[in-house]
Amino acid sequence: MASRRRQPNSFLKPLLQDWYGKQEGDAAMLRHLPGPASISECLDKEMKRLLPPWEWNVLKVRQEWEEIAGKENARRCTPAFLNEGIFYIEVSHPAYRVILETPQIKNTLQERIRKIIGSQYCQSIRFIAGGRTVPRKK
Repeated sequence: MASRRRQPNSFLKPLLQDWYGKQEGDAAMLRHLPGPASISECLDKEMKRLLPPWEWNVLKVRQEWEEIAGKENARRCTPAFLNEGIFYIEVSHPAYRVILETPQIKNTLQERIRKIIGSQYCQSIRFIAGGRTVPRKK
């Protein structure tokens, strides 16, 4: 037998209708319900519940990647995966990887990623050769 889930304030509705009358009770009930939420908030909440934390964090970084890395860098490198506190970024060309490894650029990228997912998930970043992960469809 399937159990029905009760609404959080379902006990209030009959009380308010009895006290105020049907129409006034329904209006009073609206004051006790949570406010509306945007679809994106609901989807984010559900995706966060369904996905493992590392995958959710990679998804968040991918969504903001152009802002994190800048337009030119975003064309040449892509967030790949997160493993044991190391955020891996695929780089399309070895020469460009040398440029990204400079401490100033690497630290800047790392700090921007940390602002989005937190330092407990991104302890460091590592650049890897492109082609190690399956390409994403755009």
